[in-house]
Amino acid sequence: RMSLIPLALASIAAKPAAPRLIDRFGFLRVLVVNTLVLGVMIAGFALISADTPRLLLYAYLALFGGINSLQFTTMNALTLIDLDSETAASGNGLLSVVMQLSISLGVASAAAVLGAFIDLRDLPDPAAILAAFRKTYLCVGLMAAFATGIFMQLQREEPRGAPLETR
Repeated sequence: RMSLIPLALASIAAKPAAPRLIDRFGFLRVLVVNTLVLGVMIAGFALISADTPRLLLYAYLALFGGINSLQFTTMNALTLIDLDSETAASGNGLLSVVMQLSISLGVASAAAVLGAFIDLRDLPDPAAILAAFRKTYLCVGLMAAFATGIFMQLQREEPRGAPLETR
């Protein structure tokens, strides 16, 4: 019922940690490690069942919320850090459009993967539906982890902007 509250609270609580982590480890390391962790966590949803203790589920959702928030915050900062005040508004608008498009493509991809594992027109039993969702979580987690390759293309040199702590 209220199981997404820990996710949302952790998402909010994780925001202040992002600048410190980026300043300490750099965009490259934060994005590579965080993307791998995010992929593992998405795949980990395949292990959740009706027998999973509520407290463990809430803790997992909170951790996922924090990791996901760090991912979005770091990607946003990397995208916007070198924009001057004249281009920041348009850059932010473009970033919003790209993020929404990415989310839409992610949902469509996950639906396609789910559809590959089960044909709902055959009215499968609940166990087959659950198995298809578990396989889908594993595949989506693997796809998210593969995105690490995109971030590994970042140059080790950091953007020109001031340290994030001072902003």
